[in-house]
Amino acid sequence: MSALEDARDLAEAEDLLEAAEVSLDAALFNAAASDAVVSAIDT
Repeated sequence: MSALEDARDLAEAEDLLEAAEVSLDAALFNAAASDAVVSAIDT
């Protein structure tokens, strides 16, 4: 992996973490949100 690919992966992971934190803060945690996060991680 190149440094650019690593940076892109890190940026995507940060986006996913931010979305998960927002969902948790807003008490939106549920099976659908969890599945969406897992699906995004697997891609």
